[in-house]
Amino acid sequence: MSMFYLIGGHDFDTKNNYIAKRLLDLTHKTNPTIVLVPLASNDSEKTINNFKREYASLNYNLITLCLTLKPEKNKIIEIINKADILYFSGGSTAFLINFLKKNNLLWIIDEAIKRDDLIIAGVSAGAIMLSSYGLTDQEAYEDHGDFYNYKELEGLGILNIGFCPHFNLNDRILYFKDMVKKHSIDAYALDEDTALYIENNKIMPIYAIKKRHIYQFKKDNQHIMEQMELKKLITLGPSGTFSEVAALKLSEALNEEYKIEFYPTISLAAKNIAANGFGILPFENTLDGYVQETLDMLHKYNFYILNDISVPVHFSFVSKNSNIANVKKIYVQFKAKGQCLDFINEHGFEIIETESNVTSYERLKNSGDTYGAIIPMHLDMSPFKCVIENVEDSKNNNTRFLVLSTNEANKAELCSKCSLILEALIDEPGILIEALVKFYALKINLNAIMSRPTKEGLGKYYFYTEFLANTNLDEIKGLISRINEEGKFKIKCLGFYKTI
Repeated sequence: MSMFYLIGGHDFDTKNNYIAKRLLDLTHKTNPTIVLVPLASNDSEKTINNFKREYASLNYNLITLCLTLKPEKNKIIEIINKADILYFSGGSTAFLINFLKKNNLLWIIDEAIKRDDLIIAGVSAGAIMLSSYGLTDQEAYEDHGDFYNYKELEGLGILNIGFCPHFNLNDRILYFKDMVKKHSIDAYALDEDTALYIENNKIMPIYAIKKRHIYQFKKDNQHIMEQMELKKLITLGPSGTFSEVAALKLSEALNEEYKIEFYPTISLAAKNIAANGFGILPFENTLDGYVQETLDMLHKYNFYILNDISVPVHFSFVSKNSNIANVKKIYVQFKAKGQCLDFINEHGFEIIETESNVTSYERLKNSGDTYGAIIPMHLDMSPFKCVIENVEDSKNNNTRFLVLSTNEANKAELCSKCSLILEALIDEPGILIEALVKFYALKINLNAIMSRPTKEGLGKYYFYTEFLANTNLDEIKGLISRINEEGKFKIKCLGFYKTI
């Protein structure tokens, strides 16, 4: 079945096209095709031009399907078959539905929802049409001055919900709150520059502007109005770091929207992941190896690994001074320093170490022209006269991030990775090898083993191990249980997971 994207409207004064960009991103195509159906506005040029204005800076192909021209059925099918997104514009919901019914065109919707690779989008009237009912303002200003003559309108019921667009405008709240109580289904009210993405009955809120809201009226909660919150994702900050890049990559890969919260240190981020249940931490770098503090957090907290994500890491040297020979001091984040040592040593800079790459960036902007910085290449380079790209020691530099949860994943899949923490409970010669040979017996390839102090006394260590779970998962789980039962080791399974 198709996916759906219901939009609450668009305020062109905000000059924010995130809702449009997110729709295109959901197709996972670099140049998706949108079939625009402006029927609700009687195929007006203004509607078509407004659409082009909102999507002007984005990559897509546009086909406009004007149904008032009554194209032949074969032509309509040909056009829709080209679509990655079938987009119904705003306007009059009543005109839109009546025209489709009167001209026997409801088959268009029936055919569209059969495709599981198609996103059916609707804004305002187009979104109400897809819902069971909605609040319309199409009779606004009919001899009422500034009073909106709102009405309830029955939709096609493709989605079994009530819907109210433009919720932040005028006094729609007074009407819609009373309206939803008449129905035994859930309802949603969307401010402009918000949307709902619906796939497999899962409803996800999408926000372009922080001050806008989406409200839900759940039938099981007596239709009490509640704000829909994005799932919180905790990571290392501030905004602009590679951690944010990893978070956005996760969002795109899983078609999930997150409220990203940044914390200045790994320990603080981990503490808040433990409290909130979900987040991302940097774990391993091509040049710098494992992030020791993250290893300690895996031991300290009851985390499970849901996925790992690899992010390319490339740095630039920047300065306000066009001549690098005049630069004496540079700002560099403590991890970036270890990944760009060849460049730093070549120029003999005096290093001012910072806690984050964004801190290096901001401090340089407020410094004189004898200062420089090493910063990620995805940041804005326009304030600087000297920009030297790819100053990292290896062009194949990547950082791996772990997606962590306090809840174990529901399903483990074959050919996924597995991570364990082994902690010896007794001290005797060969204790570690005794555990490792049992993995060897199952032909399990341990591709990492790291020792870290338990911090409970000198000489006490735990071991982080990682392997490809390319054998029977029940055998692996059975082995872990047997080792734990023997009483010489305590094994904590961090989960079976796949790479994004």
